[in-house]
Amino acid sequence: MKLPDDPKERIKILALIGIGVVAVIIVLITFIIKPMMGRKTTYRADITKTKELLETAQRDVSRMMQDRDANTKVLEGIVDGAYHQNFILQPRLGNYELGAREFIEGVAQTAGVTIETAREIGITQMPQAAVPTAEQSLKCYNIRLTFNVGLHELIRFLEVAGEGNPYVCVSGVVITPRAEDPSRHTVNLDLQFPVWSDPTLGQQLEKRLEDAHAFVPGESVQS
Repeated sequence: MKLPDDPKERIKILALIGIGVVAVIIVLITFIIKPMMGRKTTYRADITKTKELLETAQRDVSRMMQDRDANTKVLEGIVDGAYHQNFILQPRLGNYELGAREFIEGVAQTAGVTIETAREIGITQMPQAAVPTAEQSLKCYNIRLTFNVGLHELIRFLEVAGEGNPYVCVSGVVITPRAEDPSRHTVNLDLQFPVWSDPTLGQQLEKRLEDAHAFVPGESVQS
C-alpha cells in the first residue's frame, strides 16, 4: 500500500494501522490464546487425574491378583489333602467304612498291631462354638476299634495314624487291664475322620481350582 505524500495523512494512516494491529492482538489474546491456555490447564489437570486413576486401578488389579494367587494356593492345598493324600475320607459304594477300614488296616500293619474288631459309629457334627459363625463344611465319621495291646504298641499305632493322616483324631479311649496278661490291655479307641458335609463339595472345589488355573487376566470371569 502506498502512503500519502502529506505527512499528516501518512501519520493518520499509520496510526490507524497501529490501532488495527493492537485490536487484532487483543482479539487474539482474548478469544483464542487465553481460551487455549485455559483448556491446556484443564487438559493437564484431566491428564494428571487420569494417571492417578490408572495407577490406583493398577494397584487394585495387582492386589486382586495377589489375593487370587493366595486363594488359589489355599485351594490347591485343600484339594491335594482331600484327594491326593486322602486326608478327607471319601465315600465308597455309598459308605465311608471301606475307606476307614483300609486306612486302619494299613496303620495296624505298620505298627504291628492286630485289630480285634472295628465297629462303625456313624457321622456326627464337628465340635463348634456355642454361637456358630458359619455353616460347617465338614462332619466327622466315627469308628470304634478294639484291640489287645501294650502301652508302647498303642502309642506306636497312634503315631503311625497321625503320620498317615494328620486330620484323624481320637475322640475317646477306654483302657481295661487284663488279669491274665498285665502287660497287655483291652483298648477301645474311637477314631474320627473328616468327611464333607455336602458330598458334592469336593467336586465343587476341584472345579473352582480348574477355573482358577484357567483364568487369564483381562478376561471377564463369572462367579
